[in-house]
Amino acid sequence: MENLSELIKTLRERTGAGILECRKALTETNGDLEKAIDLLRQKGIAKAAKKAERETSEGRIGTATSSDRKRVSFVKLSCETDFVAKNELFADLVNNIAKVVLDANTDDINKILTLPYPGGKGSIDEQIKELIGKIGENMQLQEVAIIDAKKGIIDVYTHLGNKLAVMVEIHSDKQDVEELTKLAHELAMQIAIDNPDYICREDVPADIVDREREVIKASPELASKPDAVKDKIVDGKLGAFFGTCCLLELPYMRDGNLKINDVVSETSKKLGAKVDVICFKRASIGK
Repeated sequence: MENLSELIKTLRERTGAGILECRKALTETNGDLEKAIDLLRQKGIAKAAKKAERETSEGRIGTATSSDRKRVSFVKLSCETDFVAKNELFADLVNNIAKVVLDANTDDINKILTLPYPGGKGSIDEQIKELIGKIGENMQLQEVAIIDAKKGIIDVYTHLGNKLAVMVEIHSDKQDVEELTKLAHELAMQIAIDNPDYICREDVPADIVDREREVIKASPELASKPDAVKDKIVDGKLGAFFGTCCLLELPYMRDGNLKINDVVSETSKKLGAKVDVICFKRASIGK
């Protein structure tokens, strides 16, 4: 038999089958590539390859959080239809992959695909291929991320049937996990709704602020205004701009009279210690 690893690679490319499946097929056919392809087709495994070019615009995001809330994994597994994205087998698959990723602490997709799937069911790649053959839709592991808390705790919120997931890290010198987790969850929900780009106005790059300021200044409604009045109007409109792109300046979803910064301050008062929003990540299917 010629180089087995090369044969396995070629067979995988032509059929989309998993590594172990290809190895078994080549062993049973004494290294005959075409016969191995036919064997995989007979077993219903190779049909996954025929679907490999189909667009996968639907899917689901799986997450897993460590018990100490210091690490979280994001896994984006795509499929072709919303119907499959809601399938229990598909949901179990993406959630289990997220757990494996968290334990393995890697975001290398190629490496992840070779890792053992929970329950001794071969590799993750083989499990994906098996479900492709069973359900009849293409699936792809599109994105993986591992996020380590810099100094705080993490909470995750998922929405729209796990088509949207948000992670928020917050920190306080007083580690009241229950209160901090509650606040982080509220912030994650707010981010899911409003999709801000930054935590606070100080995070907005100067060139973006300058560009927005110039756009405001060029507005026809300011042309006849005195400079002093014009400057006040510009500052006011810049404030409104920050109120759309900065998390802490967003109107609170449960009370429009409050800003998110007020909600954070309230938790700070309750804890008797400053609370800081460290970072956030928002991921969605199709984005």
